[in-house]
Amino acid sequence: MKKKSILLTMLPMMILASCGSKHTVPETPVSIPTGNVDLKTAYSYLSEAHNYQIMVDTTVPRGATFMTSFTDKYVWCDKKKDEWGLGLYKDGVANISYDDNGDLVAGEILKDQENRIQKQLWGSGLFASFADISDEFGDNEKEHVFTNKLNKLSILKLMGLSSSMLLDIKSATTTIVDELTTLDITLEFDYGKYILTVEAVGDTKSVCDSFITSSAPYILDDDLAETRLAFFEDNYNRDVLDYEDEKLSYGIEHFMPQYFYGEYNSYGAQHLAASAGYLAIKNKVYKDQKLNGTYLFTLTESREVNLFTAGYYNDATNIHGVGFGYMSDLILWNKLELSTYDSKAGCYSFTNQKIVDDFVVVNQLVDSLNQAGYSAYKVELYLDDPKTKEDAVFFKLYYGPDQLGYYAAYKFMDFGRANMSMVDRFIEDNKLYD
Repeated sequence: MKKKSILLTMLPMMILASCGSKHTVPETPVSIPTGNVDLKTAYSYLSEAHNYQIMVDTTVPRGATFMTSFTDKYVWCDKKKDEWGLGLYKDGVANISYDDNGDLVAGEILKDQENRIQKQLWGSGLFASFADISDEFGDNEKEHVFTNKLNKLSILKLMGLSSSMLLDIKSATTTIVDELTTLDITLEFDYGKYILTVEAVGDTKSVCDSFITSSAPYILDDDLAETRLAFFEDNYNRDVLDYEDEKLSYGIEHFMPQYFYGEYNSYGAQHLAASAGYLAIKNKVYKDQKLNGTYLFTLTESREVNLFTAGYYNDATNIHGVGFGYMSDLILWNKLELSTYDSKAGCYSFTNQKIVDDFVVVNQLVDSLNQAGYSAYKVELYLDDPKTKEDAVFFKLYYGPDQLGYYAAYKFMDFGRANMSMVDRFIEDNKLYD
Protein backbone atom coordinates (compact mmCIF):
# COMPACT_ATOMS: atom_id res chain seq x y z
CA MET A 1 0.00 0.00 0.00
CA LYS A 2 1.18 3.53 -0.78
CA LYS A 3 2.33 5.10 2.47
CA LYS A 4 1.55 8.65 3.56
CA SER A 5 4.79 10.48 4.21
CA ILE A 6 5.85 11.57 7.67
CA LEU A 7 8.85 13.81 8.28
CA LEU A 8 12.16 12.09 8.97
CA THR A 9 13.11 13.62 12.30
CA MET A 10 16.20 11.49 12.94
CA LEU A 11 18.59 11.89 10.04
CA PRO A 12 21.96 13.62 11.04
CA MET A 13 18.05 -11.62 29.14
CA MET A 14 15.83 -9.67 30.95
CA ILE A 15 17.92 -7.58 33.29
CA LEU A 16 16.01 -5.36 35.71
CA ALA A 17 17.25 -2.43 37.74
CA SER A 18 16.18 -2.55 41.36
CA CYS A 19 13.32 -0.31 42.44
CA GLY A 20 13.57 -1.27 46.08
CA SER A 21 16.44 -2.16 48.37
CA LYS A 22 17.57 -5.71 49.02
CA HIS A 23 16.99 -6.98 52.52
CA THR A 24 17.09 -10.18 54.52
CA VAL A 25 14.01 -12.37 54.18
CA PRO A 26 12.73 -13.66 57.53
CA GLU A 27 12.82 -17.45 57.85
CA THR A 28 9.33 -17.69 59.37
CA PRO A 29 6.28 -15.40 59.12
CA VAL A 30 5.99 -12.94 61.98
CA SER A 31 2.89 -12.74 64.18
CA ILE A 32 0.40 -9.99 63.40
CA PRO A 33 0.38 -7.46 66.26
CA THR A 34 -3.05 -6.64 67.62
CA GLY A 35 -4.56 -4.17 70.04
CA ASN A 36 -3.24 -0.69 70.56
CA VAL A 37 -0.27 -0.80 68.13
CA ASP A 38 2.24 2.05 67.96
CA LEU A 39 4.19 3.14 64.86
CA LYS A 40 7.45 1.43 65.83
CA THR A 41 5.66 -1.91 66.24
CA ALA A 42 3.59 -1.44 63.06
CA TYR A 43 6.54 -0.59 60.83
CA SER A 44 8.68 -3.33 62.38
CA TYR A 45 6.01 -5.90 61.52
CA LEU A 46 5.31 -4.59 58.02
CA SER A 47 9.03 -4.56 57.20
CA GLU A 48 8.99 -8.37 57.49
CA ALA A 49 5.40 -9.14 56.49
CA HIS A 50 4.55 -10.78 53.16
CA ASN A 51 0.77 -10.53 53.23
CA TYR A 52 -0.91 -7.12 53.10
CA GLN A 53 -2.33 -4.53 50.74
CA ILE A 54 -1.76 -0.82 50.39
CA MET A 55 -4.29 1.61 48.96
CA VAL A 56 -2.96 4.85 47.46
CA ASP A 57 -5.44 7.71 47.11
CA THR A 58 -4.86 11.32 46.13
CA THR A 59 -6.38 14.78 45.98
CA VAL A 60 -4.10 15.70 43.04
CA PRO A 61 -6.06 16.41 39.84
CA ARG A 62 -5.86 13.46 37.44
CA GLY A 63 -4.01 11.48 40.08
CA ALA A 64 -4.69 7.74 40.16
CA THR A 65 -6.12 5.66 42.98
CA PHE A 66 -4.83 2.09 43.08
CA MET A 67 -4.09 -0.91 45.28
CA THR A 68 -0.96 -3.03 45.52
CA SER A 69 -1.17 -6.54 46.96
CA PHE A 70 1.83 -8.24 48.57
CA THR A 71 2.01 -12.00 49.22
CA ASP A 72 4.65 -14.74 49.42
CA LYS A 73 3.94 -15.74 45.81
CA TYR A 74 3.31 -12.46 44.03
CA VAL A 75 3.12 -8.67 44.10
CA TRP A 76 0.31 -7.12 42.06
CA CYS A 77 -0.48 -3.43 41.40
CA ASP A 78 -3.91 -2.75 39.89
CA LYS A 79 -3.25 0.84 38.76
CA LYS A 80 -5.61 1.39 35.82
CA LYS A 81 -3.85 1.20 32.43
CA ASP A 82 -0.57 0.73 34.27
CA GLU A 83 -1.04 -2.65 35.96
CA TRP A 84 2.07 -4.62 36.79
CA GLY A 85 3.02 -7.65 38.81
CA LEU A 86 5.74 -10.10 39.78
CA GLY A 87 5.14 -13.79 40.34
CA LEU A 88 7.30 -16.45 42.00
CA TYR A 89 7.43 -19.64 39.95
CA LYS A 90 9.33 -22.89 40.35
CA ASP A 91 12.17 -21.66 38.12
CA GLY A 92 12.27 -18.07 39.34
CA VAL A 93 10.50 -14.70 39.29
CA ALA A 94 8.62 -13.42 36.22
CA ASN A 95 6.67 -10.29 35.36
CA ILE A 96 2.87 -10.45 35.23
CA SER A 97 0.76 -8.15 33.07
CA TYR A 98 -2.42 -7.94 31.00
CA ASP A 99 -2.36 -8.70 27.29
CA ASP A 100 -4.48 -6.86 24.71
CA ASN A 101 -7.40 -9.19 25.40
CA GLY A 102 -7.43 -8.35 29.09
CA ASP A 103 -5.96 -11.72 30.11
CA LEU A 104 -3.11 -12.08 32.56
CA VAL A 105 0.18 -13.32 31.07
CA ALA A 106 3.53 -14.16 32.62
CA GLY A 107 6.80 -12.92 31.15
CA GLU A 108 10.22 -14.52 31.03
CA ILE A 109 12.15 -15.57 34.11
CA LEU A 110 14.05 -12.48 35.26
CA LYS A 111 17.79 -12.18 35.73
CA ASP A 112 19.77 -9.82 37.93
CA GLN A 113 22.57 -7.45 36.94
CA GLU A 114 25.06 -10.34 37.02
CA ASN A 115 22.82 -12.34 34.65
CA ARG A 116 21.82 -14.77 37.39
CA ILE A 117 18.28 -16.13 37.55
CA GLN A 118 16.14 -14.19 40.02
CA LYS A 119 15.09 -16.95 42.42
CA GLN A 120 13.66 -14.79 45.24
CA LEU A 121 10.65 -12.50 45.16
CA TRP A 122 11.12 -10.92 48.57
CA GLY A 123 14.55 -9.50 49.27
CA SER A 124 15.24 -9.18 45.54
CA GLY A 125 14.98 -5.40 45.28
CA LEU A 126 12.56 -5.76 42.36
CA PHE A 127 9.81 -3.74 44.07
CA ALA A 128 9.32 -1.23 46.85
CA SER A 129 7.80 -2.33 50.16
CA PHE A 130 7.71 -1.39 53.84
CA ALA A 131 11.04 -3.21 54.18
CA ASP A 132 12.64 -0.15 52.55
CA ILE A 133 11.55 2.21 55.37
CA SER A 134 14.04 2.33 58.23
CA ASP A 135 13.10 2.84 61.87
CA GLU A 136 13.02 6.49 62.92
CA PHE A 137 10.12 6.15 65.38
CA GLY A 138 10.03 6.74 69.12
CA ASP A 139 8.48 4.36 71.65
CA ASN A 140 4.67 4.52 71.84
CA GLU A 141 4.59 7.09 69.04
CA LYS A 142 1.24 7.40 67.23
CA GLU A 143 2.01 10.27 64.89
CA HIS A 144 5.32 11.01 63.23
CA VAL A 145 6.83 13.47 60.76
CA PHE A 146 9.45 11.79 58.54
CA THR A 147 12.85 13.48 58.53
CA ASN A 148 14.95 10.74 56.93
CA LYS A 149 15.51 11.58 53.25
CA LEU A 150 15.90 7.93 52.23
CA ASN A 151 12.63 7.09 53.94
CA LYS A 152 10.88 9.81 51.95
CA LEU A 153 12.34 8.37 48.74
CA SER A 154 11.15 4.90 49.76
CA ILE A 155 7.65 6.21 50.41
CA LEU A 156 7.57 7.88 46.98
CA LYS A 157 8.46 4.54 45.38
CA LEU A 158 5.92 2.67 47.51
CA MET A 159 3.27 5.10 46.29
CA GLY A 160 4.37 4.64 42.67
CA LEU A 161 5.68 8.21 42.42
CA SER A 162 8.87 9.57 40.90
CA SER A 163 11.91 10.20 43.09
CA SER A 164 12.19 13.56 41.31
CA MET A 165 9.25 14.69 43.48
CA LEU A 166 11.37 14.53 46.65
CA LEU A 167 12.17 18.23 46.76
CA ASP A 168 8.49 19.10 46.23
CA ILE A 169 7.35 17.37 49.42
CA LYS A 170 6.02 19.92 51.93
CA SER A 171 5.46 17.32 54.65
CA ALA A 172 5.57 13.54 55.10
CA THR A 173 3.60 12.22 58.04
CA THR A 174 2.35 8.88 59.30
CA THR A 175 -0.26 8.04 61.93
CA ILE A 176 -1.89 5.00 63.49
CA VAL A 177 -4.96 4.83 65.72
CA ASP A 178 -4.82 1.25 67.02
CA GLU A 179 -4.91 -1.76 64.62
CA LEU A 180 -2.50 -2.07 61.69
CA THR A 181 -5.30 -1.27 59.26
CA THR A 182 -5.53 2.23 60.76
CA LEU A 183 -1.98 3.05 59.63
CA ASP A 184 -1.62 5.77 57.01
CA ILE A 185 1.12 7.82 55.34
CA THR A 186 0.47 11.26 53.86
CA LEU A 187 2.71 13.14 51.45
CA GLU A 188 1.67 16.76 51.04
CA PHE A 189 2.59 18.91 48.04
CA ASP A 190 1.56 22.41 46.96
CA TYR A 191 -0.79 20.83 44.43
CA GLY A 192 -2.39 18.18 46.66
CA LYS A 193 -1.84 15.10 48.79
CA TYR A 194 -1.11 11.40 48.35
CA ILE A 195 -2.43 9.13 51.10
CA LEU A 196 -1.39 5.52 51.64
CA THR A 197 -3.42 3.21 53.88
CA VAL A 198 -2.80 -0.41 54.91
CA GLU A 199 -5.46 -3.07 54.33
CA ALA A 200 -6.11 -6.84 54.41
CA VAL A 201 -3.19 -7.68 56.69
CA GLY A 202 -2.77 -11.46 56.63
CA ASP A 203 -5.73 -11.88 54.25
CA THR A 204 -4.59 -10.49 50.90
CA LYS A 205 -6.44 -11.55 47.74
CA SER A 206 -6.27 -10.41 44.11
CA VAL A 207 -6.72 -11.58 40.50
CA CYS A 208 -3.29 -13.23 40.75
CA ASP A 209 -4.31 -15.86 43.31
CA SER A 210 -5.60 -18.38 40.78
CA PHE A 211 -3.38 -17.17 37.92
CA ILE A 212 -0.11 -17.81 39.72
CA THR A 213 -1.01 -21.47 40.30
CA SER A 214 -2.26 -22.16 36.77
CA SER A 215 0.27 -20.26 34.65
CA ALA A 216 3.90 -20.64 33.61
CA PRO A 217 6.61 -18.17 32.61
CA TYR A 218 7.01 -17.27 28.94
CA ILE A 219 9.54 -19.35 26.99
CA LEU A 220 11.38 -17.32 24.35
CA ASP A 221 11.99 -18.76 20.87
CA ASP A 222 15.68 -19.25 20.11
CA ASP A 223 15.65 -17.06 17.01
CA LEU A 224 13.93 -14.24 18.85
CA ALA A 225 16.40 -14.55 21.74
CA GLU A 226 19.32 -14.34 19.31
CA THR A 227 17.82 -11.25 17.67
CA ARG A 228 17.40 -9.49 21.00
CA LEU A 229 20.97 -10.31 21.98
CA ALA A 230 22.22 -8.99 18.64
CA PHE A 231 20.56 -5.63 19.26
CA PHE A 232 21.76 -5.51 22.86
CA GLU A 233 25.37 -5.73 21.67
CA ASP A 234 24.97 -2.33 19.91
CA ASN A 235 26.89 -3.22 16.77
CA TYR A 236 24.69 -3.00 13.67
CA ASN A 237 23.74 -0.79 10.72
CA ARG A 238 20.42 0.68 9.69
CA ASP A 239 19.55 1.11 6.03
CA VAL A 240 17.52 4.34 6.21
CA LEU A 241 14.67 3.58 3.83
CA ASP A 242 12.37 6.20 2.33
CA TYR A 243 8.99 5.83 4.02
CA GLU A 244 7.20 6.34 0.69
CA ASP A 245 9.40 4.13 -1.48
CA GLU A 246 11.40 1.35 0.18
CA LYS A 247 13.54 0.98 -2.95
CA LEU A 248 15.13 4.32 -2.09
CA SER A 249 17.61 4.76 0.76
CA TYR A 250 18.94 7.87 2.45
CA GLY A 251 22.11 6.03 3.44
CA ILE A 252 23.46 3.98 6.31
CA GLU A 253 23.49 4.69 10.04
CA HIS A 254 26.12 2.94 12.18
CA PHE A 255 25.14 2.05 15.75
CA MET A 256 28.05 1.25 18.04
CA PRO A 257 28.41 1.12 21.85
CA GLN A 258 30.31 4.43 22.03
CA TYR A 259 29.45 6.22 18.81
CA PHE A 260 26.78 6.78 16.19
CA TYR A 261 27.51 7.80 12.61
CA GLY A 262 25.03 8.74 9.89
CA GLU A 263 26.58 8.09 6.48
CA TYR A 264 24.08 9.60 4.06
CA ASN A 265 24.16 9.44 0.27
CA SER A 266 23.19 11.98 -2.41
CA TYR A 267 19.52 11.10 -2.03
CA GLY A 268 19.80 11.76 1.71
CA ALA A 269 21.55 15.06 0.99
CA GLN A 270 18.60 16.12 -1.17
CA HIS A 271 16.50 15.73 1.98
CA LEU A 272 18.94 17.77 4.11
CA ALA A 273 20.64 14.77 5.72
CA ALA A 274 24.30 15.62 6.36
CA SER A 275 26.77 12.89 7.22
CA ALA A 276 28.07 13.28 10.77
CA GLY A 277 28.88 11.28 13.87
CA TYR A 278 28.61 11.57 17.61
CA LEU A 279 31.09 10.15 20.11
CA ALA A 280 30.31 9.67 23.80
CA ILE A 281 33.31 10.44 26.02
CA LYS A 282 33.52 10.02 29.77
CA ASN A 283 36.10 12.14 31.60
CA LYS A 284 38.95 11.87 29.10
CA VAL A 285 41.66 14.33 28.06
CA TYR A 286 42.07 15.08 24.36
CA LYS A 287 44.63 17.65 23.16
CA ASP A 288 44.97 19.02 26.72
CA GLN A 289 41.21 19.46 27.00
CA LYS A 290 39.03 17.50 29.40
CA LEU A 291 36.01 16.02 27.63
CA ASN A 292 32.83 14.73 29.26
CA GLY A 293 29.73 14.36 27.13
CA THR A 294 28.80 13.53 23.54
CA TYR A 295 30.74 15.35 20.84
CA LEU A 296 30.14 15.88 17.15
CA PHE A 297 32.65 14.53 14.63
CA THR A 298 32.93 14.38 10.87
CA LEU A 299 35.15 12.45 8.45
CA THR A 300 37.55 14.26 6.14
CA GLU A 301 37.93 13.34 2.45
CA SER A 302 40.77 11.05 3.49
CA ARG A 303 38.42 9.39 6.04
CA GLU A 304 40.12 10.83 9.10
CA VAL A 305 38.14 11.79 12.19
CA ASN A 306 37.64 15.50 12.88
CA LEU A 307 36.35 15.85 16.46
CA PHE A 308 34.68 19.13 17.47
CA THR A 309 35.49 19.92 21.09
CA ALA A 310 34.58 23.60 21.42
CA GLY A 311 31.46 22.39 23.22
CA TYR A 312 29.62 19.12 23.62
CA TYR A 313 26.60 18.25 21.54
CA ASN A 314 24.94 16.72 24.59
CA ASP A 315 26.03 16.26 28.21
CA ALA A 316 25.25 12.51 28.11
CA THR A 317 28.31 10.27 28.44
CA ASN A 318 26.30 7.27 27.24
CA ILE A 319 25.44 7.32 23.54
CA HIS A 320 22.00 5.92 24.40
CA GLY A 321 21.18 9.13 26.25
CA VAL A 322 21.35 11.29 23.15
CA GLY A 323 18.31 10.00 21.24
CA PHE A 324 19.66 8.40 18.07
CA GLY A 325 17.18 5.54 18.08
CA TYR A 326 19.13 2.65 19.56
CA MET A 327 16.74 -0.29 19.24
CA SER A 328 18.17 -1.97 22.32
CA ASP A 329 16.35 0.75 24.29
CA LEU A 330 12.92 -0.56 23.27
CA ILE A 331 10.74 -1.91 26.08
CA LEU A 332 9.48 -4.33 23.44
CA TRP A 333 12.39 -6.66 24.25
CA ASN A 334 11.20 -6.93 27.86
CA LYS A 335 7.59 -7.61 26.82
CA LEU A 336 7.93 -10.28 24.16
CA GLU A 337 5.20 -12.31 25.83
CA LEU A 338 2.75 -9.67 24.58
CA SER A 339 3.55 -10.41 20.93
CA THR A 340 1.55 -12.64 18.61
CA TYR A 341 3.20 -14.56 15.80
CA ASP A 342 1.60 -14.14 12.38
CA SER A 343 2.66 -17.30 10.54
CA LYS A 344 1.23 -16.06 7.24
CA ALA A 345 3.19 -12.79 7.30
CA GLY A 346 6.14 -14.36 9.10
CA CYS A 347 6.37 -11.68 11.77
CA TYR A 348 5.83 -10.95 15.45
CA SER A 349 3.10 -8.38 15.96
CA PHE A 350 2.77 -5.94 18.88
CA THR A 351 -0.39 -3.92 19.44
CA ASN A 352 0.12 -3.12 23.13
CA GLN A 353 -0.09 0.68 23.15
CA LYS A 354 2.76 1.16 25.62
CA ILE A 355 5.07 -0.85 23.38
CA VAL A 356 3.93 1.03 20.28
CA ASP A 357 4.25 4.45 21.93
CA ASP A 358 7.72 3.56 23.21
CA PHE A 359 8.79 2.62 19.67
CA VAL A 360 7.62 6.05 18.51
CA VAL A 361 9.57 7.81 21.29
CA VAL A 362 12.80 5.85 20.76
CA ASN A 363 12.68 6.60 17.03
CA GLN A 364 12.01 10.32 17.50
CA LEU A 365 8.64 10.33 15.72
CA VAL A 366 6.40 11.92 18.35
CA ASP A 367 6.39 15.43 16.86
CA SER A 368 6.08 14.20 13.28
CA LEU A 369 3.03 12.08 14.03
CA ASN A 370 1.42 14.82 16.13
CA GLN A 371 1.94 17.43 13.40
CA ALA A 372 0.38 15.11 10.83
CA GLY A 373 -2.53 14.30 13.15
CA TYR A 374 -1.61 10.61 13.11
CA SER A 375 -1.23 8.00 15.83
CA ALA A 376 0.69 4.72 15.77
CA TYR A 377 -1.13 1.48 16.53
CA LYS A 378 1.06 -1.52 15.69
CA VAL A 379 4.69 -2.67 15.44
CA GLU A 380 5.73 -5.70 13.41
CA LEU A 381 9.08 -7.46 13.76
CA TYR A 382 10.50 -9.61 10.96
CA LEU A 383 13.63 -11.63 11.60
CA ASP A 384 14.70 -11.24 7.98
CA ASP A 385 13.77 -8.83 5.21
CA PRO A 386 10.16 -9.77 4.35
CA LYS A 387 10.72 -9.11 0.64
CA THR A 388 14.24 -10.32 -0.14
CA LYS A 389 14.65 -12.80 2.76
CA GLU A 390 18.19 -11.52 3.20
CA ASP A 391 19.91 -11.62 6.57
CA ALA A 392 18.34 -8.53 8.11
CA VAL A 393 15.89 -7.55 10.84
CA PHE A 394 12.93 -5.50 9.71
CA PHE A 395 10.49 -3.41 11.78
CA LYS A 396 7.28 -1.85 10.53
CA LEU A 397 5.54 0.89 12.51
CA TYR A 398 1.89 1.24 11.46
CA TYR A 399 0.22 4.62 11.83
CA GLY A 400 -2.45 6.88 10.40
CA PRO A 401 -5.61 8.80 11.16
CA ASP A 402 -7.27 5.38 11.14
CA GLN A 403 -5.89 1.86 10.89
CA LEU A 404 -5.38 2.18 7.12
CA GLY A 405 -2.08 0.34 6.81
CA TYR A 406 0.38 3.22 6.41
CA TYR A 407 3.73 2.18 7.80
CA ALA A 408 7.31 3.29 8.31
CA ALA A 409 9.93 0.64 7.55
CA TYR A 410 13.14 0.10 9.54
CA LYS A 411 15.82 -2.23 8.21
CA PHE A 412 18.78 -3.38 10.33
CA MET A 413 21.72 -5.47 9.21
CA ASP A 414 25.47 -6.17 9.56
CA PHE A 415 25.12 -7.31 13.16
CA GLY A 416 28.53 -7.56 14.81
CA ARG A 417 30.33 -5.94 11.88
CA ALA A 418 29.15 -2.32 11.79
CA ASN A 419 32.46 -0.95 13.07
CA MET A 420 34.06 1.98 11.30
CA SER A 421 37.79 1.24 11.42
CA MET A 422 38.88 4.89 11.22
CA VAL A 423 36.67 5.81 14.21
CA ASP A 424 37.78 2.78 16.22
CA ARG A 425 41.40 3.67 15.51
CA PHE A 426 40.84 7.31 16.52
CA ILE A 427 39.28 6.23 19.84
CA GLU A 428 42.12 3.79 20.52
CA ASP A 429 44.97 6.13 19.52
CA ASN A 430 43.61 8.95 21.70
CA LYS A 431 42.58 6.69 24.62
CA LEU A 432 38.97 7.90 24.51
CA TYR A 433 37.41 4.48 25.04
CA ASP A 434 35.00 3.82 27.92
